[in-house]
Amino acid sequence: LVHALAAPFIEELSIDQDASHYIGFISQLVATDNGARMRDDNTARNAAIFKIGDHLFNALIHLPETLRSTRLEILGAQLSQVVATWDRQRRDAGSPYSDIDLNWMTENLVDMLTASLEAPVSTATAAALDQRTPA
Repeated sequence: LVHALAAPFIEELSIDQDASHYIGFISQLVATDNGARMRDDNTARNAAIFKIGDHLFNALIHLPETLRSTRLEILGAQLSQVVATWDRQRRDAGSPYSDIDLNWMTENLVDMLTASLEAPVSTATAAALDQRTPA
């Protein structure tokens, strides 16, 4: 599921860097309140993303609902910022990543994002969450 979410966005890096500024634009847009609202309101365009998010939310049933939602929000932020950083790096270097580079970079990012979603809840997080939640 994480791969299905990440791969299409990362594939934008294989497009000629002079032909598209999509990654940078999206990363800046979702970092604003209006951009996030526009994304959330555009359910038809983002139907696949929302469906994957629903599946991920349900796959994390072992976590409290608040943590599931928060981890999915962090996942989106991490994904957009990492890919935006890669886009900036390729523009600074003057050439796109090779297909081989994008392959291992994608798989490594998916590994890391998946691990962060599946990470056990620490004692400190559980205690802080308990303080926040009324009994």
